[in-house]
Amino acid sequence: DLKMPDAFLKMNNENDHDQIIEANKLQGHEIIRLSGLNNFTTLKNVTLINQCQDAKYNNDQQHQLHEKVVNLTIQCHETPLPNHIYSKCLDVFRTNMEALYRNSNWGFDLHLKQEELTHNQARFLIVTIAKGEREGHNAAHVGTDDEIDMLAFTHFRIECSENECNENGYYKNSTNKSKAQNDNIPHHGILYVYEIQIHPKLQRNGIGKRLMNMMEIMAMKLKLRKVMLTVFKENQNAMKFYKQKMKYEVDETSPTAEEEEDYEILSKAVQRRR
Repeated sequence: DLKMPDAFLKMNNENDHDQIIEANKLQGHEIIRLSGLNNFTTLKNVTLINQCQDAKYNNDQQHQLHEKVVNLTIQCHETPLPNHIYSKCLDVFRTNMEALYRNSNWGFDLHLKQEELTHNQARFLIVTIAKGEREGHNAAHVGTDDEIDMLAFTHFRIECSENECNENGYYKNSTNKSKAQNDNIPHHGILYVYEIQIHPKLQRNGIGKRLMNMMEIMAMKLKLRKVMLTVFKENQNAMKFYKQKMKYEVDETSPTAEEEEDYEILSKAVQRRR
């Protein structure tokens, strides 16, 4: 049953604060159900590649030793994440992104990233090796149960298009909400992708596209206007993925013309303009 709560169907004005409030009440499994994504949460016969090399083996032997075919599960979580998953998310983030952050104007601030991942409105798509695979005789070993076979994650939030509302909580209570809506600027609900990180063993398997598609469907079903994200200009592989494969465009809020900024804000509309 994909019937949406009544609050998601009231799209008759230029301010979507009610949609944001209602969407942030949902638990992860409810978002999956309401978005009709249950059939998207299993990936079968995915190849994991261990990139380490061993001089003892020839290329054919290395290929056999360092590739495993597994089934994966995608689950939607709300904050707080279980400690073992949270730790693994930080590990994958650091593996993929620490060097880029250190080379950026932002610098690398692990404490700030920890605060982001524990934000009270944080939502996550977590990709793990299916439980039966971890316990089975032929399971591909990428960690113990304590380490969790977490191979990819996204961190997203359901927010207002006006960042002042997000920083000050203007859509969370009626008094502040009214104050924010008096500025005659449309306040739209958006899904902001804070992170999408794929473990090196799982990259180039179509997982990133699957996760982005899922978040776009969530945004559409929850009556949000668009999906937004931030990309370092230096990260050309990510920029190519979003712009060419996923058809994202530079958002009107992006500091494109400001040469001192080393990032772009990209977006993709998921609702028709009214």
